[in-house]
Amino acid sequence: MKPDLIKKVSKYIDTWRLLEQGDRVLVGVSGGSDSVALAVLLHQLAPKYRLKLYWVHVNHQIRPESGEDADFVQSLAARLGVSLSVEKIAPLFAARSQKRSLEETARELRFKVFEKVAEEVGICRIALAHHQNDQAETVLMRIIRGSGTQGIGAMAPLTLWRGKMIIRPLLECAKKELRDWLIKRDVPWREDSSNQNKEYLRNRIRNHLIPLLEESYNKKIQERLATLAACVQEDQAYIESSSKDIYQQLAIRSEGRIHIPLNRLLLLPKAIQRQITRLAINEIQENLKKIDFRHWKEVEDLYYFRPGRSEVHLPRGIVVQKIKEKIVFYRGEIYARGSKERQKTKTATFTA
Repeated sequence: MKPDLIKKVSKYIDTWRLLEQGDRVLVGVSGGSDSVALAVLLHQLAPKYRLKLYWVHVNHQIRPESGEDADFVQSLAARLGVSLSVEKIAPLFAARSQKRSLEETARELRFKVFEKVAEEVGICRIALAHHQNDQAETVLMRIIRGSGTQGIGAMAPLTLWRGKMIIRPLLECAKKELRDWLIKRDVPWREDSSNQNKEYLRNRIRNHLIPLLEESYNKKIQERLATLAACVQEDQAYIESSSKDIYQQLAIRSEGRIHIPLNRLLLLPKAIQRQITRLAINEIQENLKKIDFRHWKEVEDLYYFRPGRSEVHLPRGIVVQKIKEKIVFYRGEIYARGSKERQKTKTATFTA
């Protein structure tokens, strides 16, 4: 007999320490079945954890029915007596003007809204409704796009982001499980028509690839992929913890550059080398956007085989250079600016 969903989610929350007594939690509620299930589940668990819940609904203004979604969430919040903030964003315009993907732009704008509302209300925990199916889709997306273990770990139960804690209490729950729970309690939700849009890779994976894998290979493929993500996360957490200590011992910072002794770096296991590389890049540009496994392979080739003074140019202007038995990480524009300043100094000295 399957455990009650409330007990299952509560156990998951306690296992990963996603909530503490008296927490103020911001819940993202789109109106779809996933977010409605999360919102209602947390509402029912609120007495146990003495939670103060706030909802935020983000109107993306893409679909004709977006206004009706907002009305639905407002009605549900009023029924449950929960405070709600409705915010509007314009990802379609931003994506076109910035020549970026709509998915990435919408996510970035949505998180900016979460951050703004959380600051206004004084909240440090933001609950999102990602579930087991989302996790499986994310793992496949990362594999298809060429990710390493960091990417295959997909979404964590708890992530620190800009001083906030992003929590995902539903990662062990299947979408059908959530919908069945809502149906049994006569709780309605809204359907998002954009989930059928074949332009989005996630939708193609959800509506074509996963059904194919379930029918032809393994009916429980989504559960298996989610389990893979969880195992990789645990292994990655150990690697990251070990790497941070070693990185702090090796890294020497000077004028916007990070120097790491090559001979000591090459003595380390490649998993640690890779993580130290990530830590250096992250320190310089504060994130690892657009850095994937093929970039690591190019940097690895620099470490082992290329001659001194060789360089690898990574996305967003990051340069990795081999100089005098050291590996140096820096932003290309910092190096260029420094060269110009040195040249000006030489010219001024010569003129004088």
